[in-house]
Amino acid sequence: MGRTAFTHAELESIKELLREVRYADRSRQKTLRNKLRSQYDFYISDFATDQQGFTASDVDDLVRRGVITITADPDDHRTITPRADRLALEPIAAPLADSNALKLADDLPASFTREALEAIGFVGWQIWDRLWATDLAGVPAKPAVYVVYRESADEPTFLETSPAGHFKGQDPTVAVEVLEAKWVPTAHTVYIGKADVARRRLREFARFGAGHPVGHRGGRYIWQLVDSDELLVAWRTINGESTAREYEKRLLARFAERHDGRRPFANLTG
Repeated sequence: MGRTAFTHAELESIKELLREVRYADRSRQKTLRNKLRSQYDFYISDFATDQQGFTASDVDDLVRRGVITITADPDDHRTITPRADRLALEPIAAPLADSNALKLADDLPASFTREALEAIGFVGWQIWDRLWATDLAGVPAKPAVYVVYRESADEPTFLETSPAGHFKGQDPTVAVEVLEAKWVPTAHTVYIGKADVARRRLREFARFGAGHPVGHRGGRYIWQLVDSDELLVAWRTINGESTAREYEKRLLARFAERHDGRRPFANLTG
């Protein structure tokens, strides 16, 4: 058995290697797993039976449950306290009751941080794998606006080839140079979308990202983020006098106000 205690920096490096494993070919996967063992004394088999299915998010869950502990880095004098809202796999929130759903609202976020979006009623905050595992049971079958959110403040790394589906033979891959130019520094919200039926729309989005030939090219840039498996999805139900499209447009306009006229990273139109 290998180690179960790591510094914060070691855990970040381990998670980065696990992200690479997810998209690597068989030979490269073997090399990466050997590196995990030799460099960090980290054995996936200590924590999971399905090595191929073990992800960086699983590491966060193990930290939350105390299976893996974070130790102080002798060169880092900060106090390391894992954020509970980052590491916890919360149950998917139930859809908002109609009385709390968005109506005509002047409710636009002060910023596009998680806290500001939660303050105006965005719920969910689940990674794609978690949504998929529950068949999106907690996502409302109603009109909604949703966001895709990246908690990390680190500079992004992009895949050369998108793992998303080829709908009607169209390759969703975009040149890394294009992705780098489109990136909005300091912005955690990387996509804003709308749906007439949120559960159906997000299911299509998830299937497209998983490689199925689904016609959901909107937001396709997110799948070339190396850490796309850690992105969070949140939504807000629409009910009453406004429409999902109208509110999406207002959110995009507010985002542009806060980011020098730019749209979120994966929004190509708006």
